[in-house]
Amino acid sequence: MKVLLLVPGALLALLTACGGDGTTVADPAASSTGSPSPTAEESETASSGVYPSYAPTDYSYTLSVSCFCLDAGVPIRIRVEDGEVTRAVYARGGRGVQKGADADEFRRITINDVIDAANDPRAEKVQVEWPEGQDHPTRVSIDRSEMVADDEITYEISAVSVAR
Repeated sequence: MKVLLLVPGALLALLTACGGDGTTVADPAASSTGSPSPTAEESETASSGVYPSYAPTDYSYTLSVSCFCLDAGVPIRIRVEDGEVTRAVYARGGRGVQKGADADEFRRITINDVIDAANDPRAEKVQVEWPEGQDHPTRVSIDRSEMVADDEITYEISAVSVAR
């Protein structure tokens, strides 16, 4: 597994971290046909679009988000159909949430939304774990500003199941 570090300059596809309005701005340059696991050299010097988009449009996966949030670390099972989230429920109970409850709108994100956040050049520090040969990352950590103590967010992707 490779851990890649990207230290870019300006953000195009900012995912709402904790308590946001759920708005995601798409980066048209983010869809790339490059290798799913860029080299460390590529990631250190690249602009937006370093990480390629996830091709399947119908799939389910588990998302865990670590941040300064009420539901931090509580896994969410997400279903995506035709590239849009159709269902997002908490996979277990936790602080302020119950198992099976609908996740908040800002947690209804696709794997491509996570990849877009990794490609956002306005973040000061981005770390991506993307196993070689895999078509999606397993972990994306973002620090939007190293001068702010509570803006860091980490997305962990697991249990991906593509619909046939």
